[in-house]
Amino acid sequence: MELTSTGQLYRIVTSTEDARAKAMAWHTHFSGLSGRLTPADQSRIARWMDTTTRSVRRQWAAWNENGRDPAALIDRRLSPDRSSSPMTSEFIEFWKSLCEENARSSAAAYRALRALWRSGKPIPGVSPELRRSPTLPRGFSRSNLYRHLPTKFALRSSRVGRQSAAAYRPLVSTTRVGMEVGTEIMFDDMWHDFQVVVLGQRKPSRLLQLHAHDVFSACQFARGIKPRVEDPETGRSVQLDQGDMLFLTAHCLGAYGYNPSGTRLMLESGTAALPREIAESLERISGGKVVVVTAPIQNRSAFAGQYLGSGKGNFRFKSHLESSHSLIHAETANMLEFAGQTGSNSRINAPEQLHGRAVALNVLTRAMAALPPELVSELRLPFVEATKAIWAIEAVMERINGRTDHDLEGWVEAGLTALEYDLPGGLRVPALQVAALDPDRRAAIEAVAQPSVRKLSPREVFEAGRRKLVRFRPEQAAALLVNAQGREVVVGHNHMITVEDKSLSPSPIRYLAHTLAPGDAFRCVINPFELENCHLFDARERWVGTLRAWQAVSRIDQDGIRAQIAEASEIHNLLLKPIADRGARQAAKRLEDLQVNIEKLSGHLQSETDLGAAADAALQNLL
Repeated sequence: MELTSTGQLYRIVTSTEDARAKAMAWHTHFSGLSGRLTPADQSRIARWMDTTTRSVRRQWAAWNENGRDPAALIDRRLSPDRSSSPMTSEFIEFWKSLCEENARSSAAAYRALRALWRSGKPIPGVSPELRRSPTLPRGFSRSNLYRHLPTKFALRSSRVGRQSAAAYRPLVSTTRVGMEVGTEIMFDDMWHDFQVVVLGQRKPSRLLQLHAHDVFSACQFARGIKPRVEDPETGRSVQLDQGDMLFLTAHCLGAYGYNPSGTRLMLESGTAALPREIAESLERISGGKVVVVTAPIQNRSAFAGQYLGSGKGNFRFKSHLESSHSLIHAETANMLEFAGQTGSNSRINAPEQLHGRAVALNVLTRAMAALPPELVSELRLPFVEATKAIWAIEAVMERINGRTDHDLEGWVEAGLTALEYDLPGGLRVPALQVAALDPDRRAAIEAVAQPSVRKLSPREVFEAGRRKLVRFRPEQAAALLVNAQGREVVVGHNHMITVEDKSLSPSPIRYLAHTLAPGDAFRCVINPFELENCHLFDARERWVGTLRAWQAVSRIDQDGIRAQIAEASEIHNLLLKPIADRGARQAAKRLEDLQVNIEKLSGHLQSETDLGAAADAALQNLL
């Protein structure tokens, strides 16, 4: 077959006769096809060329990719220069740079290389002899070039950025072995993937959660949940902020405490963050035992000259929390219990019926304004009411904290297991209870029981370890909240302070203030994570004390009612004591008047006995 292309002729004559003849044989077989390589064609050509159908498909692809150039079919193993590759190290680096410059695919980089080759422009590392061919030589096929692709680390670094490429390098591994409860506490916020209805709000809202997670026990031991609502005055959304984080931190250290060996509070740089002065106060109050560690902001470039990205934290800093978030979302994905699911990414997988639910809620909300209250309370809304949803989430979280069928890292190595005895009938008894029995009963149980080992739940590990924690005293917790936003309150005539705030509680909250004088004014700071207490500060921002909530008792809780009656009686007597002290002069005056009257009337009495009886009776009436 006559070759008219200078490049083709050059490539053919520089090969050995055997290589040229074999390439022409391939070219002849492929030229006789109608443009499509069928399985029958593959088998026929494989028999003629004494090779496999796989080799036939590979040669067919190389022939088509290089413009049906027979030079692309030369077997380099039969060429004199088969020991040397036409790709130089300089060209390979150039090829990698093409791939890294394309932000999406290396296939586009290959097409760019072919266009550059046809343009005749110089290419780094390619000799003039190779450029005589108008098409890419055989050694520059896509399959061969793909063998020299940049690594995934290099591609991700150039296309996305330095931080994104971290997944393709060795990462630091850590274990919980050797830790204790309270050694590390991670804080984070999350959005729940379903909407709720909030009283007073016409639009459905999503719930926001801020929580604390003990790394050793994997127990989410403290959390706060509130709906994302609109401020009626400003129209802006009310979301979580650093004030909520401050309250959660004060609650964790005041109600649970820190590890005496040291506690690291692992925070991010967004919502779950603390001001520097608060971090310094925590370290000072705890004597250096509580240290705040904030995830660093990463925005370094992968190479000099690359523009910097926006600063963001490292999600691996709180990997324990990120994995637990997926579990929480999965456990709250029941569309009956948690209606109004939004999907994990509303742009991609939001349920189509979410729109219809919002429309139905709007219709019902308009109708409720004209309905009597007793009928409104019986309506069934297309979304769960916020308070009910929060209680349902609390139940889900405790189920997660109580699970034993988990696969948490380092659990068995840390010895977080329990020995139990399986008794007939499905009863399980902890080994410690069996060990506490008398020898005869213990022997009887061990004779019929089957010992087994199970993993402890996160809640069991946390509750066992929290006894060692050191809690902040009330005045220490108050020192963290002294600059928090408070409210002016006045002690009422009923010796109580009443706070009405819908963001804290649907009903007014009353706090006992019988040790204070009615009319006294203070600044009150209430931690939404601890509604049972409130801190009072004077005009000079000095801590006055902590008041305890005086909440309503359920009418079915008879023991609680009796306890509160007894406490109310005790407070009543305490309030009467200063009155009795101040009334001592009145009592003395009355006794003096009684004595005078008795003496004046003594002449009318018949005997001294009658006088004594009258005096006793008078004194008895006085007392």
